[in-house]
Amino acid sequence: YPITTYLVMVAISNYIEITSLSDTYNAMPLTYFCYPEHLGLAEYQFAQVYDLIDLFSDKLGEYPFIGEKHASIEIPMGSSGMEHQTITCVNDETMGRPIGEFPMRVIVAHEVAHQWFGDWVTMKTWDDIWLNEGLATFFQFYYREAFGEISAVIEKLQIFNTDMFGDSYMNSIYVRDISDPFAHSGAIYFKGSWVVHMLREMIDDDVLFFSILEAYLADFSYGNVQTSDFRIAFEDGMGVPLVSYFDQWIYTPYWPIYSIIYEKSSTAGGYKVDINVQQLQEHYIVDIDEIPLRDYYIMPLTFTVHYTDETSETFTVTNDQSNQCFQLLTTKEPDYTVFDESRDMLKEVSSEEGSDDDGIFVDGDGNGIPGDNPCEDGVTENCDDN
Repeated sequence: YPITTYLVMVAISNYIEITSLSDTYNAMPLTYFCYPEHLGLAEYQFAQVYDLIDLFSDKLGEYPFIGEKHASIEIPMGSSGMEHQTITCVNDETMGRPIGEFPMRVIVAHEVAHQWFGDWVTMKTWDDIWLNEGLATFFQFYYREAFGEISAVIEKLQIFNTDMFGDSYMNSIYVRDISDPFAHSGAIYFKGSWVVHMLREMIDDDVLFFSILEAYLADFSYGNVQTSDFRIAFEDGMGVPLVSYFDQWIYTPYWPIYSIIYEKSSTAGGYKVDINVQQLQEHYIVDIDEIPLRDYYIMPLTFTVHYTDETSETFTVTNDQSNQCFQLLTTKEPDYTVFDESRDMLKEVSSEEGSDDDGIFVDGDGNGIPGDNPCEDGVTENCDDN
């Protein structure tokens, strides 16, 4: 098979071959090597390799090197793992840690996913390394969802939010200084995986989502790609332009900051929830050339209305202004409303306040303060009925 030169490696040690694990996948050899003193640990850490290859083959297309092999091995290395072509390599010191002390199986899944994203299809330059690492990071979480270890990818991604990786997320996913392409690895790996996750949520159809990824990989198999290739693949599959989405999430540093105010009231034949959305971030959205475009993010936003009968309903609106008003019409009486209740979007919420029929806004601490409806006619110029 064609190979990118940085994926070539040779490892020599007093290895022993692990023979207790699955030794073939669709007639392709599966082999595993470890240091003699790590045999029991390596058996556990590599036990899911067959299932990982089977899962990713089902979602992304057949293992790209099916005519050769897949090996799993530990080596002395500075990072936790590396996706050498047809060989998943993991750090030997980490392999030697007690089971449960370090999530080695997650690293194994990450490196196996790289056989598709990085080895089968490789970025053209280091600027687009997120096409390798962001996708592999998404799939290191997705496998746990698919195997029932977590209920959804977002459960893991939520811990990699702006509180944990804010310093790194202040940089763009697109690498602008390729002399040190991994300087902001939090953005490349975890913010990059957020980008993939949010696309999945926007599509809201896993069959379509994975078919887009499979077509993208097949179109560029054993070749090189850049971010625009990935964007066009999703535009073709979704049938919508995504230039704004990629400008704001790939080429722009930081993240959006929202202030949300709600007011519920009665209407003829039902109820309404007026929502005022303000974006407070001070940076501009830029394109690949860092040309300023606008000062707001364009995103679908979800609001979950909880009713007094203890049921709920989720509405989706398109936020395409820095200060915008929406109106949700309901037949049930609203109790309270929550923005992005599933926390499916990378963001920061500066404040989120509601009000009752008397115009008393309730802040996050439950304190009542008098206020005006920010969505009254004449107060804002844009009120969308949903």
